[in-house]
Amino acid sequence: MEETGDFQEKRVFKRFPVHIPLTCCDNFGNLGYAETQDISMGGVGITLNRGLPTGSIVEIFLQIPDNGQKIYRKATVIWSLNVTGKYRAGLKLKDSILNPIALALRTVNYQRRYSST
Repeated sequence: MEETGDFQEKRVFKRFPVHIPLTCCDNFGNLGYAETQDISMGGVGITLNRGLPTGSIVEIFLQIPDNGQKIYRKATVIWSLNVTGKYRAGLKLKDSILNPIALALRTVNYQRRYSST
C-alpha cells in the first residue's frame, strides 16, 4: 500500500480506467446521471453533477453500451470531492463484485466500433 502524507491507499483490487454511463439513486430517491472513471472488482470511481454524502448507501445502474444491459449494484460512498464544478466519488460495492476486465473490454470494443462511424 502506498502512503502519502496522511493518505493511506486502501484499495485491494486493480482499477481499470473506463467510462460507462450510469444512474445513481441515493437514500432519498434522488436520481442522478453519472459516468464511471474507473472500475474494479470491489468498487467504482464516478463523476457526477452533485455531491454524495460520505457513508451513504446508493444504488447504481451501469448502462453497458454494447447491448444496453443494465447492471444493478448497491454501494457505499467512501469519498466525494468537488473537482472544478463536477463531483468525483469513490463507491465500494456491497455484497457483490464486478468483472472489470470484461466490462472494460466490452466498452472499448463498442467505442472502437462506433467512434469511427
